[in-house]
Amino acid sequence: MSSHGQDVADRQAEALLARGRAVLDAAPPWPDPPTWAEIFARAERLVRSVAPELDRTPIYLLSQEGTPFAGSRLAAFTGFGVDALLKEHLGERWCGFGVAVVMNTPHFEEAVPRASLADVVAAYGIHETGHSLADGWALLCATLP
Repeated sequence: MSSHGQDVADRQAEALLARGRAVLDAAPPWPDPPTWAEIFARAERLVRSVAPELDRTPIYLLSQEGTPFAGSRLAAFTGFGVDALLKEHLGERWCGFGVAVVMNTPHFEEAVPRASLADVVAAYGIHETGHSLADGWALLCATLP
């Protein structure tokens, strides 16, 4: 990447971080300790705040536990169609095709201090959603029935 391209990418990353910080600062305090459902719900709101172009695209952040991906060694992943594969697992959360980010919560519980879990989940949510935007399929999902 050229130095100009890197400068643009750095400015975009800083802008996204600033939007994310504002959302986190406005959020109510965490219950002690937060549940995975609370961690994922807050991270989904944060992802949505830094990617407003996905306002009509469902975003699903979830644990790999209980899914066909249980046992994956990846920290987190996404891909076109992952949400459709997990439609049954998402149950009432399913509200259409979108972006699903599957996370290795057993690994996080072992490797990440409890106080940092929410930040790690949010960071992976933003990172993986970024792949869906960069690859172009996240916006396509908003047009699917």
